[in-house]
Amino acid sequence: MSISLSNISTQEASRAKKVKKDILFNWTPAFNSKRKMQFYKDFTMLLAAQVDFKTALTILSEQQKNSKTKAIVDAILIDVVAGKMFFLAAKDTGAFTDYEIFSLKIGEETRKLAEVLSALQVYFEKKVALRKQMIAMLTYPAFVLGLTLITLYFMLSYVVPMFGSVFSQFNKELPPITKFVMALSEKFNLIFLAFIVIIAVTVLVYRVVKNRPKFRAIQSKILLGIPFFGKLIREIYLTRFCQAMALLLLARTSIVASIEMAQKVVGFYPLEKALIAAKSDLMHGLSLSQSMKKHKIFDHQILSMVSVAEQVNQLDSMFDTLAKQYNTEVDHKTKMMGAVIEPMLIVFIGSIVGVIMIAMYAPMFNLSEVIGG
Repeated sequence: MSISLSNISTQEASRAKKVKKDILFNWTPAFNSKRKMQFYKDFTMLLAAQVDFKTALTILSEQQKNSKTKAIVDAILIDVVAGKMFFLAAKDTGAFTDYEIFSLKIGEETRKLAEVLSALQVYFEKKVALRKQMIAMLTYPAFVLGLTLITLYFMLSYVVPMFGSVFSQFNKELPPITKFVMALSEKFNLIFLAFIVIIAVTVLVYRVVKNRPKFRAIQSKILLGIPFFGKLIREIYLTRFCQAMALLLLARTSIVASIEMAQKVVGFYPLEKALIAAKSDLMHGLSLSQSMKKHKIFDHQILSMVSVAEQVNQLDSMFDTLAKQYNTEVDHKTKMMGAVIEPMLIVFIGSIVGVIMIAMYAPMFNLSEVIGG
C-alpha cells in the first residue's frame, strides 16, 4: 500500500500550515490529551501491524473527525513525505509538548519509536483517566453548591422579606439571629454583587501572578498543608513524575536529561524545584536517591524504591511500577474523598437552610407575648 500525495488537497495543506496560528487564538486545544491518547494508540496499532509509516499517517489523517486535529496530522504527513523526521514535523505544528517531542526524538534515534508511542499512549491514558476522576469527584459538589446558592438567593430574596413584613407589624424586639438574617436579606443583592466582583478580581489576579515563583511557592505550600487533600495532590504530581521518568528512561534517555525533561512536565513548584536541584546534584556525582532525600516532596516509598533500583540498574521499570502504585492510591483516595464530600455537603446545605428557618421561626415561639403586647 503506497502513499498518494493527491489525497492531500491544496486546501488541507494550506490549513495545516495555519494550525499553530489557529491554536493560539482558540480557547479549546486542537489536540487535547484525549485526542493525543487515541492518536498514539492508533499509531502504535498500525506500526505493530507492519503498516508503512507514511501510510499509517495517511490513515490517521482520514480517521480524524475534528478539522483542526486533521490539519495537524496532515501537516505532519506533508513534512514527513518531504523528508523531515517525524519528531521535527510534530514540533513544527506547535501542538505537541517538549516532553513528547523529546520522547519521539529519542524513539526515532534509537529505533524504538513504536515503544515510545505505546508509552505515550499509556501516559495520556492515565492523564485522561485521572482528569475524569477529578471531574467526577468535583461535579457533585459543584452542583450542590450551585443549588445552595440558588436556594439561599430564593430564601433571602423572597421568604425572609415575607416574614419581615409580618414581624414589623408587632413592633417588638426580635431575637439576634432573626435580626442578622433580616439584615442579610436587605443587603443580599449588594453582598452577592460584591461576591461576584471579588471572584472576578481573584481570577484576574491569579492569571497575572500564577507563573511567578513566589506565588507558586506559597500556593503549593497552602495546598500541601490541607489535611488529606494535600497528600492527594502530592501523589497526583508524583504519579506524573514517575510516568514521565518511566517513559524517558524506557527510551534510553540519560538520567540527567530525563530529570530535566520531567521537571518541565510535572507542573508543580516544589517538585520542579527538587528536580532542578537533583539535576545539579547528579552532575556533581550524587545518586538520584541521595539527592531526592533532601526534599520533603518525596515520600519514603519512592526514596526506598529508587535507591534499590539504582543498585540493580532498573530505574525505568521501577518508575513504571511506582507510577502504577501511585495511580492506584490516587484512584482509591479520589473515590474515598467523593464519598466523604457528599454527606458533608448535605450537612452544609442543611445547616444554611436550618439557620434561616430557625431565625424566621424563633419569634413564633413568643408569638403569644408579641401579640399580647
